[in-house]
Amino acid sequence: DPTTDTTETDATTDASSDTEQMDVCGMTKEPDLNECPLGCTSCQGADCLIDCQSCSGKVVDCPANKECVVDCSGSGACSDATINCANGQLCEVTCSGNNACKNATVNCNNGVCDVSCQGGTNVCQGLDVHCGLNNANVTCQQVGNPPTVIPNGQSLCACEGC
Repeated sequence: DPTTDTTETDATTDASSDTEQMDVCGMTKEPDLNECPLGCTSCQGADCLIDCQSCSGKVVDCPANKECVVDCSGSGACSDATINCANGQLCEVTCSGNNACKNATVNCNNGVCDVSCQGGTNVCQGLDVHCGLNNANVTCQQVGNPPTVIPNGQSLCACEGC
């Protein structure tokens, strides 16, 4: 019967129109991994870049689903700060300058961590790097006042040049 076919076609068309309208009207959609989330200074491809020239004493949270690059450049830039890396993501933290990451904490969580201490005095003095389930590597350009690398018992944590 042609009437029945037309009704079914109209119902299908109406249903798909409703779905399109719901997406347009702000219904929950899958997150766009190409968008730069809040908290990032900028994004480069899949990487969230966080410029921490004045993060002293603050908590810095890397966003989920993004690799994270935290730049603590400058005198005391991240001193006494806590940097929380995202689960399952690469997290790079660069400490550069006098006291840049002094008495700071880096929590690698379940991601791979790469922490670099370079240029200046007491750059990473008192820094605690808590390794997660994946590997963590801390490199130092100069010996003296090394950071503390705290393994969780399941990952490889290394400190080179410290």
